[in-house]
Amino acid sequence: MKIQYIMTILGTIKYVKNWWDVFLIYFEKKEKANIIFRSGFVIKGIRKKCFSYPCVLVSLGRIMKKYEVRQNRKEIIINGVGIPINNLTPIPAYECFFDNGGTIHKEKGLLIAQLKNIRLILPNETQGIREFVEVFIQKGYDKYDFRNKTVLDIGGFIGDTAVFFALTGAKKVVVYEPNPELYKIALKNIKLLHCKKKIEIYNLAVGDKNGKISLIIPTDYGSSTLYPSSLQKNKSFNTKKVNVNLISISNIFNKIGVVDILKMDCEGSEYPILEEILKKGLQDKIKEGIILEAHNVDEKRNPKYAKELLVKLGFGKFDKVKHDYLQEVITAYKQ
Repeated sequence: MKIQYIMTILGTIKYVKNWWDVFLIYFEKKEKANIIFRSGFVIKGIRKKCFSYPCVLVSLGRIMKKYEVRQNRKEIIINGVGIPINNLTPIPAYECFFDNGGTIHKEKGLLIAQLKNIRLILPNETQGIREFVEVFIQKGYDKYDFRNKTVLDIGGFIGDTAVFFALTGAKKVVVYEPNPELYKIALKNIKLLHCKKKIEIYNLAVGDKNGKISLIIPTDYGSSTLYPSSLQKNKSFNTKKVNVNLISISNIFNKIGVVDILKMDCEGSEYPILEEILKKGLQDKIKEGIILEAHNVDEKRNPKYAKELLVKLGFGKFDKVKHDYLQEVITAYKQ
């Protein structure tokens, strides 16, 4: 058994009085229960969709010992940030954020996360904080020297990675983000961190062809996708569909030419993009490396298949792979 699973089990027992209910709910042997923490804190009517993984409740148990935590009928409030009881999944990210001195406040109706000199507008209390932590605290993309590099960023989200690349020295970052709402926030974040001169951003989805396509957008938590992956099939996620414009990776390279680094976090679109690069022989358009989140979309399209495609493209030298429950972050270098 992996060490993280053992630590999660021990942590659940340490912080939750009726810890067995957590695992009964997680393994779908019980629909819901009141979760009673050893601190005396009680959350009523918890279902699996509320916490997704037991480690979320372990994180909440630790937070109670360090920060101000209270609740109302619909929210758990940590340091003034209200997290919906029906979606506690972001709590581990908040723990890391607050542990590193981060603060969150509202400014002119916008929710702003701040860590030292980095300020980012978040879409809401459940979205964006995980990405902030991954990029600026855990340094998930700090594998290359970005100084004077050109970066193609597919799946720009709220502009978090784009501004990271720009702030760490990239001379040019070209960004594609299909979600219209996130695109607008990304524009604001690029302006907020004074990166407009280095970053070009387009409200387009990227794939292996041009046209229009339906984008699946979770309305509470999660990332937009063109493909109904296992994440979006999960009934705990409420989704809506929006028709967006789609541009092929071939057209992008025809437009911008050669890039130093290709970054992709596009919730399943990495597979048709990599396939198109291989089919059209575009791998020479990428000089140094590829960073991507490889998602489990179906039996074929999974992290193993992503690595096979990268090897065929000549990017078969991998850095240590970061594993998650739903994807792997792969940093691949040209051999």
